[in-house]
Amino acid sequence: MRIEIFDSMIETVRADFSVTLGLSGGTEIRIETDFEIAVPGHSPVIIDPEGWAADSPTARALQGRTIIRAEAEDASGTLAIALDNRTEIRIPAHADHEAWSVSSLDGVAVVALPGGGIAHWGANGQNAEES
Repeated sequence: MRIEIFDSMIETVRADFSVTLGLSGGTEIRIETDFEIAVPGHSPVIIDPEGWAADSPTARALQGRTIIRAEAEDASGTLAIALDNRTEIRIPAHADHEAWSVSSLDGVAVVALPGGGIAHWGANGQNAEES
């Protein structure tokens, strides 16, 4: 499933017990489990949201980047995001938790389901579906 956040810029990176990427236009990507960041020319890095600092070099490198592709795999629940500098973020589903979610100000949401798959809602919570 293609997620319509391409051409959005990552304006903020917040980290507490999860990581939240604040995008231009008000959309947020919330990451609550381990994820991978692959920067061209470097080995991929696995990030634990609970121990990651928003002021780390990797987090700072995400700010100001533009999303050129975002796709959620229906069966596995993995979210793959490509940035304008060829950095890739990959967030696999988690067996017991919602690993990630994307939510916009108008109520559109896509969520990774525990164990795999995705659920998505249209504006104002209408048209709820699971894949």
